[in-house]
Amino acid sequence: MLRISFNKVHRYTVLVMAISACAAVAITLAAFVFNSKHQQVHAQSLPTVQPTSPIDNSYHTGLVTLSSQVDGALPDTYEMFWAVGNGEWNKMTTSVSTGVSMAVIDTSTWNWQQDNRYVIRYIALLKDGWRPIESSLVINKGTPPLQTSATVPPSQTTSTPELIPVSPKLTHDVLYVDSEGTVAKQLSRNPQNQSLQYMAKQSTAHWYGDWNTNVSSDVDNYISRATAANATPTIVMYNIPGRDCGNYSAGGATTYDKYIDWVRQVADGINGRNVTIIVEPDALAAMDCLSSSERHQRINAISQVVSIVKTVQSRVYIDAGHSDWQSTATMATRLKSAGIAKANGFSLNVSNFRTTSESITYGNSLSAKVGDKHFVVDTSRNGNGASTNNEWCNPAGRGLGEAPTLATGKSLVDAYLWIKTPGDSDGACGSGAPPAGQWWQSYADMLYINRKS
Repeated sequence: MLRISFNKVHRYTVLVMAISACAAVAITLAAFVFNSKHQQVHAQSLPTVQPTSPIDNSYHTGLVTLSSQVDGALPDTYEMFWAVGNGEWNKMTTSVSTGVSMAVIDTSTWNWQQDNRYVIRYIALLKDGWRPIESSLVINKGTPPLQTSATVPPSQTTSTPELIPVSPKLTHDVLYVDSEGTVAKQLSRNPQNQSLQYMAKQSTAHWYGDWNTNVSSDVDNYISRATAANATPTIVMYNIPGRDCGNYSAGGATTYDKYIDWVRQVADGINGRNVTIIVEPDALAAMDCLSSSERHQRINAISQVVSIVKTVQSRVYIDAGHSDWQSTATMATRLKSAGIAKANGFSLNVSNFRTTSESITYGNSLSAKVGDKHFVVDTSRNGNGASTNNEWCNPAGRGLGEAPTLATGKSLVDAYLWIKTPGDSDGACGSGAPPAGQWWQSYADMLYINRKS
């Protein structure tokens, strides 16, 4: 008869229970490690929200364009919202083709934050489980304060810091004449031509747009030559989306996100140096061709341009069309919305033919409506004024206007500039006229013959 000790059975039972407990602990630990790694991988692959407009910590007083995109997710896999702080979520419109989400907000009545700082949240609601992911930035209600020329620790402060001048006159500068510019190159091919000999001695602006494959380098090279000559160059930024309403100079950046990236590249090329900047000829005056939302986008973009390129060394003028286009009341409203308070002033008559006296009368009236801002006038082709039919595209019988100068004798007029290059075509609009921006020697000769004495 088989007899089994009770103590031995008990020892076996305890051993089995201990082994089972260890196995359970091991399984639990393995599951924990697996879940942790799974969550880490999931977190690493989670899409991210990237705000693209406005600039973080920027200043605004009216309409603001919000834009963002989600990296790592297709547009049809989420819904995009914006919110102010912990306030209501508001849906944004998302482009299926570009993935950019946009909304236009009006900050003019915002007044509930004592410090006028508002947190803008960009929230993507992922349709896979309806999980929210978000990012944020801060905007300031109001206009930016004047900046100081340098940051000095309080213990080292000995006097009141020098403030950046808002509208300095250019009287201490010399306008740069570029030996590598368009007219100089034409003169090298035709050195006996009198019109080229005269025009090559004048300061003429350089234009930058979507034709520049490396705009930062191109701007840097031009300004470096001017800096070496101890003179002030003039550049024209001409790359706004929907440029020229699809006419002879149609083009520009394909999206506003790409446009602002391009503006930052221009600013990199300037690198804080001495320069006069003309911001987007005709962009405000001609925006009647745009829808309401497109106008808001354009105005906000121009305001961002001013914020990006304005420094203590740069003089920034937002273009305001010409004297026979928009009323001063209309143009004043547009300039204010586009950030004229941050700029040195506005430009008039770019690529047009209105006389200098007409332009000054209009400019003085406009200045009174925008805080007495200064302005510059393009005199490159206004020597004979406008044609009788007000033709703007290569009209016959026009002439060169006053030579570029800082000595205007007018308190609000900072300079007469040749912003348009005389001899560059306005477009293929007449007999023998080449496309916009291309050299047309016979037209240059006509401008010289009819020049203002």
